[in-house]
Amino acid sequence: VDGHKVITVQIKPDSLLRLLVGPILVTYSPEEQRLLELSGPTNIHDPVKHAAYKARVVYPLQPPPGAPATLPPLDN
Repeated sequence: VDGHKVITVQIKPDSLLRLLVGPILVTYSPEEQRLLELSGPTNIHDPVKHAAYKARVVYPLQPPPGAPATLPPLDN
């Protein structure tokens, strides 16, 4: 991607669940040691198509303008 080496891993269940759940693709940059992209099915269903929505999350190199420098901690 953009002249850099990337690793894309396909994650899928190793059971009969694979008949119901599609694979998740994870793209990672070993040079930058960061996640670049995550894509696959969600647990949210399209009421018209009666199928799970597919998601694609792209992690940009730079945060968007106006993004906070640090995020608050996650509370359990």
